[in-house]
Amino acid sequence: MPTTVNTPFRSEYGFKSPNFTVDANGNISASTLTLSVDNSEAGLAADYDFVEAAGNFRFDGQLNNQPGITVYRNQTSTIDLAFTTLVFKIFSSVTPGSTAVYSSGLRHSDSTVGDSAQGKSSGRLTWTIPLSAPDTLYYGNVDGTVYGVITVLDQARNFSEVSITNTTQSTSVSTGALKVSGGLGVVGNANIGGTMSVASMISATGGVTGDLNGSVYSDNSTLLVDSVNGRIVGPINNSTIDNTTIGATTPSTASFTTATLSGAVSGVTAVPNKKYVDETSTAFAIAFGI
Repeated sequence: MPTTVNTPFRSEYGFKSPNFTVDANGNISASTLTLSVDNSEAGLAADYDFVEAAGNFRFDGQLNNQPGITVYRNQTSTIDLAFTTLVFKIFSSVTPGSTAVYSSGLRHSDSTVGDSAQGKSSGRLTWTIPLSAPDTLYYGNVDGTVYGVITVLDQARNFSEVSITNTTQSTSVSTGALKVSGGLGVVGNANIGGTMSVASMISATGGVTGDLNGSVYSDNSTLLVDSVNGRIVGPINNSTIDNTTIGATTPSTASFTTATLSGAVSGVTAVPNKKYVDETSTAFAIAFGI
């Protein structure tokens, strides 16, 4: 007796059954189509539960009208709606007589998406906020005359490693491939391949090593450089020794209001050492009875 093989969906060009066929051009014939909606979120509490109160938006059980909401880029938020006269729309701008809807990542529980998911009065909105979303969006009624503010933030995350491939150079604190609005804390070593510009003071408690033969600039700030083999200790304020080599074999000429030297001074053209001069003149005075 031959083996029976049941293959109700097999056809030359695709699946086939008594009421479902696909022809050579990819056309589908079916008696009915039933849309299956993902209800995996059904029964779960929404992130925001909106109701209507005297023509205003409110969170269910609260008294504040048009409350602000916060969403996060690359994260999905859910919004439940239960209105009688209001509808819910999301805008990128709200100005008198002019609104611009923002529909990216928006879908409704009735299976509509994008612009078609706007203007709903009931059901659940599921909104996946794109990375390109602006910092501020708005929700409101059909024409935006009643609206609240949506604050869009980046998610706080921990990363084991981050590589930024953008090559934009930094020319100020607001330019470059990586911009940080707050401070920067680094536990380990930091390596900078180009020029580092610091607007305020540099303080190196562990010392500074390496090539310090280049120019040292100080403008209305205090410079502290301390190393094992030599130190430059501030302050050097309002400096006029621009591009001047200090400590070379033949240093540039410098003019100071006062100068204090410790230790012996050698060289015919050296700066006189006051202590040496005083002691020498005293000795001659005693010797010659002056």
